[in-house]
Amino acid sequence: MVHARNFDPALLNDAFIFLFLGYGTNVGLAPLHAWLPDVNSEGPTPISAVLSGLLLNAALYALLRFKILLAANPGAIAPGRLMVTIGLVSVVFAAFMLYRRRDIKRMFAYSSIAQASADLVPAANS
Repeated sequence: MVHARNFDPALLNDAFIFLFLGYGTNVGLAPLHAWLPDVNSEGPTPISAVLSGLLLNAALYALLRFKILLAANPGAIAPGRLMVTIGLVSVVFAAFMLYRRRDIKRMFAYSSIAQASADLVPAANS
C-alpha cells in the first residue's frame, strides 16, 4: 500500500476495468450474472453451496482490495459510485428475479447475487 502512490494511474484505471469485469462476472453483478443461476440449478448441491459461500465472497474481496489500491493513488479514478450503482442495480434485479422463481436452486443463485451485491454497496461507498 505504501508504493500505491507510485503506480501509473492510467495502468491502474485499465486494470480496474478488467478486474471489475472479471470479478464482477464471478460475483454475479447484474449485467454479468447470466451464468450463475444456470450453474447453481444444473450442478450438484454441495458444489452450489461452495460456489455461493466461498467463491463469490473471494471474488468480492479481491475487487475491494483493488479498490483500496485505487484510493491510495490520487491520480486514479474513484470507482465508488460505479460500484454502488452496479451493486444497487444487481440487488433490485435479483429481488425481482427471486419473486418470480419457484425452483429452489435458482432461488439460491439469485439470493447469492443479491447478498453479494448488498455486500458491495457499503464497502464500495467507504
